[in-house]
Amino acid sequence: MKEPPVPQKNDAFNALINVEQHPEVVVVRIKAEKIEEYNVQEVQDAMSLAIAEVSPKPVVLELSGVIFLQSLALGALLRILTECRTREQPLFLVGLNSDLKELFRVTRLNQVFRIVADVPAVIELLRVL
Repeated sequence: MKEPPVPQKNDAFNALINVEQHPEVVVVRIKAEKIEEYNVQEVQDAMSLAIAEVSPKPVVLELSGVIFLQSLALGALLRILTECRTREQPLFLVGLNSDLKELFRVTRLNQVFRIVADVPAVIELLRVL
């Protein structure tokens, strides 16, 4: 299967996400409060670039600062999940507020994504897997 093209880093990358290297995982923190039509592609590109740089380390997508996801953003998250699976790179979502948890439940994406409370919980889960 052909790898998707990897976007290049730029100032938008740093404005949209923050990448933290940990011994067990890489945390990609989304800085945008809302992921909507106007910024969904930039957020997806930034996430793709960050994930490609740390492959095959497990990725924790930290969404505690996100208060709204448009349906296009859900599609972008699914594309990111596909990229991670292609690389055999585990992906975890953490920090979802109650509205986002409900959105994932209603859309049944909670059955597709590994949703965990926080980064320490992901690290503990990885130790038992």
